[in-house]
Amino acid sequence: MNTFLDRYADVILHSALKIRKDDVLSINTEEENLEFARLLARKAKEITDNGSYLMILENGREGDMTEIFSDYKLEREPTLFLHLLRYDEMPSSPLEKDTLSARDVQLFRHLASPLLLPKPSIPFVTVPLPSYTWGAVLSPDEGSERLVSVMISDLLGLDEDEFLSYNEDLNDTIRYDEDNLNRKNAKSVRLYDEDGMDDITFSFLPSSRFTSDLMESRDGRLFLPSLLSTSFFRAVDKRSANGYVTSSLPFMVLGHTINNISITFENGRVSSFETDEESAKYFKKFLSLDEDNFHLAELVVAEDKNRASGIPFFAYPEWDRMRATGITLGSPRGESLLYESEDDAVKDGAACSLECLFIPIGTSGMSIETEDGDYLLEDGVIDSN
Repeated sequence: MNTFLDRYADVILHSALKIRKDDVLSINTEEENLEFARLLARKAKEITDNGSYLMILENGREGDMTEIFSDYKLEREPTLFLHLLRYDEMPSSPLEKDTLSARDVQLFRHLASPLLLPKPSIPFVTVPLPSYTWGAVLSPDEGSERLVSVMISDLLGLDEDEFLSYNEDLNDTIRYDEDNLNRKNAKSVRLYDEDGMDDITFSFLPSSRFTSDLMESRDGRLFLPSLLSTSFFRAVDKRSANGYVTSSLPFMVLGHTINNISITFENGRVSSFETDEESAKYFKKFLSLDEDNFHLAELVVAEDKNRASGIPFFAYPEWDRMRATGITLGSPRGESLLYESEDDAVKDGAACSLECLFIPIGTSGMSIETEDGDYLLEDGVIDSN
């Protein structure tokens, strides 16, 4: 058996979904990943003694639901949901198009989530699988499916003897850091770097809090929809940012990789930027798609030396924004908002675009200081005092 896939499946079930004895798993997958879906269902059967629901998708569209590894007809509703993600090719260059469809935005990995998100009814996880297409995005000259497998293995510690403990032990740390960030009760902050590459001030939305990628279902079950969590995010008043930032890691805009960019904000809006000529075309295009794409929408806080920071580029947004402290343009994630209506959030200054773009800016010398002189982050480390 492929050791990578076997251990990957264990992390998905035990560390991300936190499968229990009485659970019933539902899996959505494209035909090409059917064997891995069967591996997951078999492992689930060994834990729960229940079969699983299986839906084979065709180009992302739902097909017929079947049951696998079931000794009897399943009559219970699923209690866990798992989507095996196919890494689709990106559309052709967007520079000549006046507008982009929602499907194009999704394929370019810029589709924002709704501002208001209710707690999910059951734990769920989205699982990216190695593919040649993904490897080619990471390295056009040397990309391969194996390159992606090695990257995932490094991220999740699949070569560790105690690889499950390596992942499960993160949960207590996540809650501890999240509590420390929220305990400061920051209303506004100054973010700056000792090398002078970043210096910006902005305010948070009044009804918002720092949130991690560790989620909770309606009945209180914790799970990790992105397989791990190493960063924390909070929505920003889109009218408030003044100052400048400089990217510290590669990031992708509309299929083009930008290695370095400096951006200046005035009254919350991008007023100018500097990058290479080709990157400027793509960044301008992203800004042009929606007025709110000019605005700083969210702060992401991540320690300088975290699990994801050792990998320069994932080309997968859910993991790329875990690498370093950064900013998001366009729209924040709804999980950090505490509003009862989207209109209330927008009135308070929430950006609300169809698109979002994360830009990593964190370094070992970065600090985030509150209006009261406390630190959320000091020299790249989340402050616990």
